[in-house]
Amino acid sequence: MFYSAIAGLAFLLIPGTIEYLLYYYSMLPPGKHLEYYIPFLSSFGFHGIGAALSSALSGIVSAEVINKILDFRDRRIECLKRSIDHGENEFERLVKDAWESSIADSEQVLLSFTLKSREVYIGVPLELPVPSRSSHISLFPLFSGYLEKDTLKLTITDDHWGYYKEAGRISPDGGADKNFNPDGCRIVFSVDSIETASVFDLAYYAHTQSPESQEH
Repeated sequence: MFYSAIAGLAFLLIPGTIEYLLYYYSMLPPGKHLEYYIPFLSSFGFHGIGAALSSALSGIVSAEVINKILDFRDRRIECLKRSIDHGENEFERLVKDAWESSIADSEQVLLSFTLKSREVYIGVPLELPVPSRSSHISLFPLFSGYLEKDTLKLTITDDHWGYYKEAGRISPDGGADKNFNPDGCRIVFSVDSIETASVFDLAYYAHTQSPESQEH
């Protein structure tokens, strides 16, 4: 923005310099401005020319800065993905695959994290892990529950997904409201607290809860 302001000041001085030269060589009548020769400039005014040019330049500079930031972010993400793919950490690969599915048009992959406390969180990772450095996982939860002590059977106690739909944050077909920010609902827990991590198949879980399956 500093350079945009300097450029705007320069554009303000340019018309003044031109007018001075025209006055000096008696090419511009006293009390007249550049619009004397270029009538359409009267709609802008002397200062309006500089302001308009400054605004245009500011827009160009701002767009360029934003593009540079986005380009840096994209290159960093690709670097992280390559590092994970070339590494031998299956946990990081699992999180990466689920994260990629959340930003692609492919079928969403849900992950289930069972903590050492037997708490279970099911959802979508919100960020890529930094290989061998990330100590925490940030998750957008869809369901949560626990494993029963004796049978280790999964019991879901909280349907976050249903709440999001009831609150209008997510449409019935699964599309998120444009003003909905998943980061505002994230759950963060340490990697050291995780006992197991796996892909969660909602259809299979629903099948195991059916009366027919309970009989076997």
